[in-house]
Parts: sequence; C-alpha cells; structure tokens
Amino acid sequence: HRPPARGGAHLAAPRHAIPGQFAGSWSGTVHQTNPALNVTVQITLTEGTTHGTIGYPQLGCSGKLGLLSQGHGLLTLGLTITSGQSSCVSGKVRLAVRPDGDLEFTFLQSGGAEPTGTLDRVF
Repeated sequence: HRPPARGGAHLAAPRHAIPGQFAGSWSGTVHQTNPALNVTVQITLTEGTTHGTIGYPQLGCSGKLGLLSQGHGLLTLGLTITSGQSSCVSGKVRLAVRPDGDLEFTFLQSGGAEPTGTLDRVF
C-alpha cells in the first residue's frame, strides 16, 4: 500500500515517466553515415523519473537526457551535452524497445541520415 500524496490522492508515477522496460544502464554502437562514424553510446535511465544520462566515451563527451514524450514502447528525450560540447551536439534522441528487449537508439536530426544503433542492457 502506497502512502497517500498531498490532497489524499494515491501516490503514483508521474504520467510522463520512464517505464521499467527502459530502466537501467545501456551500451551499444551507434552508426552515423555523414560523416561516417561508429561510436559507443552509454545511457542510464531510472524508472519513474523523467531524466537520465548519456555518454560518448570515445568522443570525450557526456550529457543529460530529459523525457519529452513516451508511449507505445517509445521514448523521446531531449539531449543536452554538458561536457565536451566541442565534440558532440545537443538534440533529441528516440529510444524504441525491440522485440528482444534491447533498445533501438536514434539521434533525431532534420535533413540527412539519423545516426542509429542497438543498445544492450548492461545492468
């Protein structure tokens, strides 16, 4: 039984929060075509929150992820690079749950190919 929240309503996860299927630490290779680049991406997301972290170890940059929308096995997150801004750009990321439970990562950018890759749960 959950304790009541203010106003007597039951405490529940925020309507827009990271679901359990996305929670954890994830790592994989993302492929970009122009310019050609394969880079390791590491993401950590916590269930029930609206944020996470992202790192690109080979590029020496990292940042914060903030939930923009979620539903039907998809998350759209805003990416803000906080370290190594000269090597990486901020933007939007989409994560989709694959049938095998892995995540499909897409860096959303207008015009041109969107860098994509598969992330495996690390823990």
